[in-house]
Amino acid sequence: MAKIEEEGVEDAPKKKKSKLLIIILLVVILAALGGGGYFAYLKFFKAPPAEGTEEQAPAEPAKKDEKKEEKKEEKKPEKKEEKKEEKKEGGKKDDKNKPVTTINNIVTNLADTGGKRYVRLSVDFDFKDDAAAAEFTEKYQARVKDAILTLLWSKTSEDLSSVDGMIAFRTELQNRVNQIMGPGTVKQVFITDRVIQ
Repeated sequence: MAKIEEEGVEDAPKKKKSKLLIIILLVVILAALGGGGYFAYLKFFKAPPAEGTEEQAPAEPAKKDEKKEEKKEEKKPEKKEEKKEEKKEGGKKDDKNKPVTTINNIVTNLADTGGKRYVRLSVDFDFKDDAAAAEFTEKYQARVKDAILTLLWSKTSEDLSSVDGMIAFRTELQNRVNQIMGPGTVKQVFITDRVIQ
């Protein structure tokens, strides 16, 4: 009986030592993985700094101020020229400044068999003028969102995964919104975010 008690006493310190050794090894391994992950992030995933954002020496603040003043002077004549062009054209704005309205994060199931696939997307609508954009947000936003959902329910993940399928979807959506709001109201539809799972 005395031998059994002595063996039990000797096993307890060995178990404690082996558990402590395992814990220390796990901590070392986790630290090495963390360091390796950080290195990989810096080496492969972090975006390189833009050309104009490099830090400059403290002796160059005067150059920064000169550059800022030059940029301000360059911008002022451009704005005056734009205003003159707008007056000549009768106040028409440039096509680049058309009003754009966004519907974000539309999530719904797709028509795939089993109903286990879904899509999340965001849509931008490029309207012909500010009045149409305002009218959209006031009157038509719920109807357009319903039209988007209805159109998505008829699509499969294969339809929305290809470039041709997305172009066809955008065209269909533009046609439906123009049916709701009036012909020519929406000039273009942009899909700004799409996730299919």
